[in-house]
Amino acid sequence: GGFLAAVSVLVSISLIASMIAFVVGGRRRELALLRLSGARPGQLIAMAVGEVALLSLVAGLVGCLAAVPVGRGYMALFRNNFSLPESLTVNLHLPALLGGMLLTVGVAMVSALNPARRIAGVKPIEALSEGSSRLKPMTPARWILGTIGAVGALALFLAPPTLPPEGFVWLALGQGVLALIAMVQFAPLVVGPITRLLCRALAPAAPGASALAQGHASWNAARTASLANPALLLVAVPTICFVTFTGLGHGFEQSLLARLDATVIAHEAAAAVTTPDPSALDGVPHVRAAVGFWRTDEGWEQLEEDGTTSGINLVATDVADLPSVMDVQVRAGDLAAVRGLSVASMSEVLPVGTAVHLVDPQGRPVEATVVAVVDSMPISSNLIVDAATFDLGGAPLNSRTWLVATDGASAEQISPALTGRLGADTRVETVEAWSEAMRVASDRQTLTALLIILGGSSLLATLAIGVSIVTSLRERRGEFTLVRRAGAGEGDVLGATLLESVTVVLVAGALAVALLGLVWARIWQNFVATGVPGLPPVPWWILGSFAAVGLAMTLLATLGGTAWALRSIRLR
Repeated sequence: GGFLAAVSVLVSISLIASMIAFVVGGRRRELALLRLSGARPGQLIAMAVGEVALLSLVAGLVGCLAAVPVGRGYMALFRNNFSLPESLTVNLHLPALLGGMLLTVGVAMVSALNPARRIAGVKPIEALSEGSSRLKPMTPARWILGTIGAVGALALFLAPPTLPPEGFVWLALGQGVLALIAMVQFAPLVVGPITRLLCRALAPAAPGASALAQGHASWNAARTASLANPALLLVAVPTICFVTFTGLGHGFEQSLLARLDATVIAHEAAAAVTTPDPSALDGVPHVRAAVGFWRTDEGWEQLEEDGTTSGINLVATDVADLPSVMDVQVRAGDLAAVRGLSVASMSEVLPVGTAVHLVDPQGRPVEATVVAVVDSMPISSNLIVDAATFDLGGAPLNSRTWLVATDGASAEQISPALTGRLGADTRVETVEAWSEAMRVASDRQTLTALLIILGGSSLLATLAIGVSIVTSLRERRGEFTLVRRAGAGEGDVLGATLLESVTVVLVAGALAVALLGLVWARIWQNFVATGVPGLPPVPWWILGSFAAVGLAMTLLATLGGTAWALRSIRLR
């Protein structure tokens, strides 16, 4: 969630910066007139930045107030995906409201930095010019940011591909984001020439519209590339996220199956779980080995150095028999030393030798020591304790899961014996079905979270495309007036705008496919290096649906923006 929030902020900064740049570009003559009347560059910058701050403050207030009903709607729609309790709701929270408004204003102000710098470069002589001057396609800021993104993406190729899939996928995700930053900044070098080639190829079908579109793409490559940025972000961000997180789920499932020696998984109902009994399945026919995992609720807390407490999850298990049903990956220390108040930490959250100050459900202090660090456990938690020797302090147990290795018996054969020993409410399934269900549930939750976050980004991208088209066409009033006098109709103007917009969107889509190939290849490299069978799946139906919606929104924004602009400038 934090990573996706950061990506959303990055997308917002890029899109808002493009929108502000469009507005500044369309008001260059107005700003030049102010310069001609004696205004200093600093005054113009303060005027523009103050306008951005005021508008973003109003927008932040509206957005934060709208977040409550929108959040309640999302929660009602996706409550089952996350197993949320009915009592959980979304309310107006003053600190969150203030934080959201400050974030909105902060993002807008950061986005305005580069356009504000351009305001300082407006010359008074531009007020006397009828046409806009040809702008440089690449500014120093673009070169710097693009180089940083490209170098960072290339540097991540040096990372070893043997990292665990659940860790390597974040590296691939970061590499894709850095490559996206480089593409956005270097877009004028790519989008302009390709757009001219496509327009030239379509010239026989629409000569007038093609000539206008080709001429504008050549004259103002930076503006053409700025139109590509929202479309690129609209397609590339979900592409990177969906492919990496789908690969994460598949890689974790396959690596888990490769490490488990268990045949079936038995889940006891929460109401049936009372106290740990590691020997509950001793002597059951066909059971070669069995290990239970008992999860506590939030009754345990960890005491911090400043006196505050935080919730902590414990999982109790029979440590001695654990290696008999799974390949335990011990990162540090000795798992055999986990006895009594000697505990194991998950994924190096706490290193070996750390003294852990705990508070049990009765409020009594418990001093534990980390003697081992274990990674990639199928039942995640903060700490692993020995069920036979660790006093759970009367904590209620909310679940128990058994990993059972059989002598070749199937889940159907052993199910009656397990339910007879553990209780009629026990659910028995194969390891394959269990891991598949975990992956499907994880993918469903990930998809829901991505759609919630990317939905707002998609709307912002569509608005950015529409605003850029309106501003671009208004800036080209003189150009369109001349071509109308030369005999061109409004259809040529509309066709040129559509042709330029569609070709730019197609180029942006091609760049997004290149990003998809980069991320997919990196995850495939990790699968090969770590022995994960198969290829990383690509959720084509999700990406196809998102691309179709994105293309429809882009065309709608193009048509709406073009019609609005042509009506407002009243070409004759």
